[in-house]
Amino acid sequence: MYSDSRWPPLNCLRGFVTAARCNSFSTAAETLHLTQSAVSHQIKTLESWLGQPLFIRHKRRVQLTDAGSDLLHTAETCLAGLDKGLRRLEQYKKPNQLIVCTSADFAAGWLVSRLADFRHRHPQVDVWLYTGDGTPELDIAEVHCAILAGNGDWPDLETLRLLDDEWLPLCAPGHPLLALPEAGPRDLLDHDLLHDESDVTWGDWFRAAGLTAANPVEGPNFSSQSLALQAAELGQGIALGSRVIAADRIAAAHLVPALPLTLSSSHGYYLLRHADGLKSDYLDCFETWLRETCDGFGD
Repeated sequence: MYSDSRWPPLNCLRGFVTAARCNSFSTAAETLHLTQSAVSHQIKTLESWLGQPLFIRHKRRVQLTDAGSDLLHTAETCLAGLDKGLRRLEQYKKPNQLIVCTSADFAAGWLVSRLADFRHRHPQVDVWLYTGDGTPELDIAEVHCAILAGNGDWPDLETLRLLDDEWLPLCAPGHPLLALPEAGPRDLLDHDLLHDESDVTWGDWFRAAGLTAANPVEGPNFSSQSLALQAAELGQGIALGSRVIAADRIAAAHLVPALPLTLSSSHGYYLLRHADGLKSDYLDCFETWLRETCDGFGD
């Protein structure tokens, strides 16, 4: 983390960014409703702090140095993030907001398609679905609850197991493996296997299927389960998929089991909340809806 002493004078960055975009101190001054000398002073102060020039001064215009171009890119990236964050703060003003944090895979593969039912039952509640990696600090974060995969070991958090999970090989309905009259686990090795960054691997599945020496690593790799399932749906290979994450694709017959052999997972999906966390009048009704929806998932 940076200390304040390592930051340049932030008020000077405004003049710098505007002048860099305009290639002119005078135009920047007009844009900012300042005098040209004020903008020039801001930039000189910034250059002095950095110990290097940011502009090449010409008679009627200015041109960024290499260092200036680098700083402009950094400043614009930071300002864009700040603008996005400030606009996001507007959501916290809503009195009927319920903020739920979960993984992008679970959100896309299971939760989003079911939220319409929650909205139908509780039209007064606006769910803000926030996706991210890791466990949010529910005692201090602006999040009401989280739905995460794990073994239930989250110290200091109230946990409710919602869904069990299992893993199975999934492919598009037209995959050639399905045409084999008596396909077995070994036959999968003759086809493209898709990999992602889940904790469960093809090696785990093959060991459960009795092929202890099989640990294939060849084949395309994807950064998420959702991408691997999408590739399988498009006929690019066989994915080792979570039944929870692939639920909607299986229900729509966009993906089918390549073989009926499944690998049970010790991990499940949990609702997490903190007794001292952010309060919401709507969290209890969301929990009740989740219980009912998850109870019917196996059916």
